[in-house]
Amino acid sequence: MGTDLELTHTLGSVVPCAGSANGYCVVTSETKQTPDGQEWKLAPATDIVAQAQMAEDAALSAQADKSAQELGQKLFESGCGE
Repeated sequence: MGTDLELTHTLGSVVPCAGSANGYCVVTSETKQTPDGQEWKLAPATDIVAQAQMAEDAALSAQADKSAQELGQKLFESGCGE
């Protein structure tokens, strides 16, 4: 089995969450005690903040896709170019 994904967020970070109608929340300065320890409390993000984060996420995804395609092409050419 793989390892657990552990993310570190900072105050004001915009993160995906199911507790908001638009799918994004903002990390607040408040913390909450959970079985896993202290965790940041999240507040629903405004629609404007959520739209900005969606645009940023889409740009990062497009860049990752482009990088993966370029690497795949480079690897293909290095192994099959003759």
